[in-house]
Order: sequence, then C-alpha cells, then structure tokens
Amino acid sequence: MRRTLLLWIVVGVLLAATTPTTVAQERSCAELLREGTVTSEPGEQLADVVGAQESAVETEINDRWFDARLANATTVEERADIVADERERIEERLETLEDCRRQLAERRRNDAVGEETVRRWRDGLETRSAVLHRRVNETAVEAGKLPATAREGHDLTPEALTDLERRIVELRESLEETARTTTPG
Repeated sequence: MRRTLLLWIVVGVLLAATTPTTVAQERSCAELLREGTVTSEPGEQLADVVGAQESAVETEINDRWFDARLANATTVEERADIVADERERIEERLETLEDCRRQLAERRRNDAVGEETVRRWRDGLETRSAVLHRRVNETAVEAGKLPATAREGHDLTPEALTDLERRIVELRESLEETARTTTPG
C-alpha cells in the first residue's frame, strides 16, 4: 500500500514538474536500451527492474499529459494540434526503436553481442513497441473524433495512422524474427 502511494506521489510530482518539452524528449538507443554483458549480475538485474519501472512511470506520465491536454483543449484546432503532436512523438520514438533494431541486428550479425544482451535488447524493444502500438491506437481513436478537415490538415488521416501502426507491427515482427534467429535449437 505504501509503495503504491509513494509511486503515485512520485508520478504526481513528476507530472506537475514536467514541462511538455521534457515529456516529449526522446532518448537515444543507448539510453533506451542499456547495453548488457553476457553475464547477468545482480546489479544488471536491478538495472533491468529499475529500467522497467522507469518505462512504466514515463508511460503513465505521457498518458496523463496527453489526456490532460485533450481535456483542456477548447477548440477543434487545439485538439487536432494535440493529437498531431502525439502522432509526431510516436513517430519519433518509433524511428528510435527502428534504429535500435537495426543496431541489434548488425551487432548480432557481427557476433558483437551475446545471447543475454540480445535477449535484453529484444525484450526492451518489445515492451516499448507494445506501448507505441497502444498509443497509436489511442491516437487514432482521438483523431477519429475530429472533423475530416482537421484530420487532413494535421496528417491524421486513417491512412497515415494505419501506416504508422503497420511500421510498429513490422518492428514487432522483426523482433520475433530476431528471437528465432538467436535462440539455440
């Protein structure tokens, strides 16, 4: 109970102190997915747990920030701008994850990383791509509430959002391929 309360307090403080530019900051591949070693030391396991919690808190902050901005929008144009900003953030994050996937594949081809590192990167990419998949679907729902002219003017057409979702699905499928090619047997 105390942990949950503490987590919500931290989320609230972070949400209150976070400006839109801070929330929208994207991190590099190396920052998103710490490079591990072939061993799984207790410190690395703790880092994985902390990284997962950090990702969960970041997701919660982004979700609440998006919802709060939509709730405070008073015009269709404001709502369209907010949804378009979210689409752009998703696209930027997707590009980072696609780059991470390419780096992982290249390093794997060159035998520059071990199985444990591949697993950790793949798991991190899968988690983050699943979050993006959910976010693009939520963005599509909000875009669907806008008039057609607002959607078209902000590149929020069903085709544009479907293309973004397709790229996320392709990333997730390529991660499954990585899992098959790096698993012994």
